[in-house]
Amino acid sequence: ITRNLLSYALYHFETEEAPMQAHDYALGSPEAHEKHHTEHRVFSQTVVQMRSGIKNGQLFGREELISFLSHWLVNHILNTDKKLGAYLAARGLS
Repeated sequence: ITRNLLSYALYHFETEEAPMQAHDYALGSPEAHEKHHTEHRVFSQTVVQMRSGIKNGQLFGREELISFLSHWLVNHILNTDKKLGAYLAARGLS
């Protein structure tokens, strides 16, 4: 699961960060850009930590994993990604 999460993260982040850079999200909305970028890095770091923990014998419960993913889906995709979408749409790029 954690390997798939890392693969998802790489795909998702590349897909989002390319238009962020191409359309000057950092200049047009610096606070939202910084928050977005930070959330991507925190997600990746958390998954890497989970993978390291598993390799060292630490087990993660189903509830912990579901909670982590739910938090990510609700807070990042429905809030942070939506702001990026609005920024791009305002520039006629949706």
